[in-house]
Amino acid sequence: ERGREGGYAEAMRRAAETLAARADTTYVGPRNVAGLFALAGESDRAFQWLERAYDARDPNMPHLAVVPDLDSLHDDPRFQDLLRRMNLPQRNNE
Repeated sequence: ERGREGGYAEAMRRAAETLAARADTTYVGPRNVAGLFALAGESDRAFQWLERAYDARDPNMPHLAVVPDLDSLHDDPRFQDLLRRMNLPQRNNE
């Protein structure tokens, strides 16, 4: 049996994959998919979807630095690079 934490991460991964699969046939907000992958602990997949969101000019992108579902990505240089490319304030490592 999976622990509670593993169960949560697995649920987030499944939700992200469900939305990602729907993206082939209907609009799915890529920033939302990125957040689910981040919550699942899948940083690389989260960044793939953040790049899609950036390219698509997802209207949720300006809030990157303040939404809690992306907190786990803040220390990653790719996150700082994304903030820089969007001309958003970069977070200082606290």
